[in-house]
Amino acid sequence: MAKPWAVTLDCSNAPNSVGTLWRLASKDCMARVHRAEAVPYGRDGPPYGLVQASIDDHDGLLKALTHEGSQQIVRGSVCLIGKTSDIFVSLMPHPGWESSMTVIGSMPESGIVEAVEPLLLRPIHDFVHPKYKTVMALLDKPLRCRLTVAGDPVTAPASNITAAPAIHKDW
Repeated sequence: MAKPWAVTLDCSNAPNSVGTLWRLASKDCMARVHRAEAVPYGRDGPPYGLVQASIDDHDGLLKALTHEGSQQIVRGSVCLIGKTSDIFVSLMPHPGWESSMTVIGSMPESGIVEAVEPLLLRPIHDFVHPKYKTVMALLDKPLRCRLTVAGDPVTAPASNITAAPAIHKDW
């Protein structure tokens, strides 16, 4: 079974995005991990060195957010993809992406090794994005997970959110 993702949110870089994600997670929100791409060897990609999940945001709150911050994306950065309900954990630096991705927090190296990198071993298939023509590695069987929160994003600059795997018959 997949292990939970423990993410430390950073309100100082992206207060609106973090607050919105916090509200969704506090309402027992679900997500779907669907993309897993290893770090490329000797080039920028594809693959792009990230694991991505779509958050169930039925009200479109995440899609309505504007870009926040200018924090560089490094290994362990957790980012919201602009105008979507998708987040990803970066497995490598992505210089230049900070203009379109909002860094909402980070994951420690131990969390990457224990919870994220094992997803790279799951069966995948290539998918070409119809608009951007980006080749992506999608999981053959996406994983459902539940977002939970700990701490208070208003009073604590670094709060935690966890994406815990849901029990799912297809695992």
